[in-house]
Amino acid sequence: MNKLAVECGKLTIARQTTGYPAIQWLGSACRQFEPDLVLMDLEDSVSALACLREVQARCPLTPIIGAGGTSAQQELFRSHGITQFLIYPPQREALEIAIVTAIRGRDHQPIANLFCFVPAKAGSGASTLALGTATVLAAAPSQRVLCLEADLRSGMLGEMAGVPARGSTQSALAHSSELDPLRWHNFVSRRHGVDFLLASAELHAKLPQWTHYYLLLRFLQTRYESIVVDLPELVNDATEEVLRRAQAVFVVTTQEPCALQLAKRRCQEMARRGVEPGKIKTIVNSWNRNDLSLEDIKQYLGTGVVANIPEDQRGIRAAMTDYKFPFPASMAAGRAIRHFAERLASGNPDHAANLEAPRWSGLRRLLAHGA
Repeated sequence: MNKLAVECGKLTIARQTTGYPAIQWLGSACRQFEPDLVLMDLEDSVSALACLREVQARCPLTPIIGAGGTSAQQELFRSHGITQFLIYPPQREALEIAIVTAIRGRDHQPIANLFCFVPAKAGSGASTLALGTATVLAAAPSQRVLCLEADLRSGMLGEMAGVPARGSTQSALAHSSELDPLRWHNFVSRRHGVDFLLASAELHAKLPQWTHYYLLLRFLQTRYESIVVDLPELVNDATEEVLRRAQAVFVVTTQEPCALQLAKRRCQEMARRGVEPGKIKTIVNSWNRNDLSLEDIKQYLGTGVVANIPEDQRGIRAAMTDYKFPFPASMAAGRAIRHFAERLASGNPDHAANLEAPRWSGLRRLLAHGA
């Protein structure tokens, strides 16, 4: 079991025993390590039950996976709070499923002020909006804000914000089980009042797993008032953890029919991965009142449209060239981003977006493109 737990790559073994430990030793180990998970052999029901009671007393929130035992023994331990069981000989896939179910069953509540930006397709402007939102949030008094770049292949936040990378998202994830304030200081770069954790341009052979994001978010959630995450358009098993724990997920699209079709696909993909549909929202970027109406877009996507950012490519480009963050309020897009970020800070991102009617309705045109 110990070898299999290490091989699955999702656990770091803090302590292991070859038999049932003394209760005093077990209580001391629980206080010292505060384990995220306990694997317990159920063969000896009396000894296992005594250990179970000690773990539950010392670490009441720690999930426990029972290994082995007869059906009757498993029913006994189920009545005492164990919900995940493995049969002998344990299989790696079964262990991984049990770990995911146990950990996520405990930590399923959204993290307050964790906001994710996901592009419907490349070039939709999700990174720009994430950057703009983070800098507005950071401008408020006593606000510690992190902008986390989770696009590990194509992220450009550092170049966009003029921020030299100090560490990298990949390195922070790789050391997520060892993070402390001193180590964290060496990973982030600070500018525009924001802490940036930027992705490295180097290709890493080993991709992060969901457990790396789980541990990173657990470290971050008490350190920042707001965490803004810039994600790639495609969700994988690792980034699913970030979306699952977010307070809100913003799919950034334009009025282009192909972008809207992909936005709908993104929403469906996230819902299939367990992201609550109610927290998936849409932002329409590069908004043009003469194109598809927000009502048409809302009807097609089936999600709330929480912001429409006016088309202002020239102004955005000029501001970013001079690293003017937050975007100036003299820009229409800058005002819209400020208004959106201020609503996020107030805890009410939803609003009746600018539903002014366009000169013509384009829902039929969208449907004609094979949506």
